[in-house]
Amino acid sequence: MQSEHFYQRTSDKYGKDFPRFVPQLIDSLSTLVNIDKAQLTLDSTGLALLNVAIKWNDTNDAFFDSCFPSILAFYGQSYISNVPGSKWFMYLDKKSNIWVPEVIRHNGKEAWDWIDFYKMLAENSEILTLPSNSSPGPATRPHSP
Repeated sequence: MQSEHFYQRTSDKYGKDFPRFVPQLIDSLSTLVNIDKAQLTLDSTGLALLNVAIKWNDTNDAFFDSCFPSILAFYGQSYISNVPGSKWFMYLDKKSNIWVPEVIRHNGKEAWDWIDFYKMLAENSEILTLPSNSSPGPATRPHSP
């Protein structure tokens, strides 16, 4: 039995049009993770609140899978709002024939590795943060001591 690609459901539902659905995915996020919509701001404060909500709500794979597109939309749009020149880009993984939503920086490089992004959230192992305003580099993760 072959396992499902972790972006399969997102690709099946939104395909290459994922960026068009970002506003409604973000709008649905507060209900999915049970936090006040007004507090989900597209900045470090909103992202920190989302990180806490993910840890608090993450009880099973089905819950995570239902929230993943909205979490991705929120994080991506937060990045775009805070890093000048960044934008959504749809990558076609030809091996799996799966559309993968990515954010690319002003120089055309990906803002984060899409495999690591999913894995990090699914395992609840590290919390993503926005890059500092002075350096529009890749998304960062806290370093372990």
